[in-house]
Amino acid sequence: MRIRNLTSVFFCLLVTLCLLLSGCEDKHHYEQVERNALKYYREKYDVKDVEITDSYKAGNSGLFGYLDVKDRAYELSDGSAVYWNEGLQTYADNAQAEEIHKAFEADILEPLLSGFDSPIKHTPFYLHRTYMDSFDECVFTAYYEGDIRSFLKTEQPQLTGLTIALETEDREK
Repeated sequence: MRIRNLTSVFFCLLVTLCLLLSGCEDKHHYEQVERNALKYYREKYDVKDVEITDSYKAGNSGLFGYLDVKDRAYELSDGSAVYWNEGLQTYADNAQAEEIHKAFEADILEPLLSGFDSPIKHTPFYLHRTYMDSFDECVFTAYYEGDIRSFLKTEQPQLTGLTIALETEDREK
């Protein structure tokens, strides 16, 4: 009976040790991810005076909250955010999102819609929106240099949320 109790205690200690070691590995990994997120942003935009002000798990919550979420988001001192996609092992950011959105609307969407005879309205839209409970930003990996068509070929963002409505009048005959 005593050997059985010792075996149970040993097994519990072994499981606890494994859990502790895996937690340390995760902590070290995400410390490196955070350092690289800042490096990515500084190099992409050639800035030196930006710092990370906050970080959190970025993803959809499940039954038990954000326990299994591997992606991370980092808020920066300049108001931008960097997103780490653990599955793809890539960084993306929202620093140019507004500029890209406006260029898409002016250079792609408006010329397309101007071909209609009737007045048209459209809903707000999003390019490459992440659709996550905890991080809902339009983020991009490529640097936007001002040519929206070239950028779209490189980045291949998803267009979501766009609804187009034709405004017509019913005419009585």
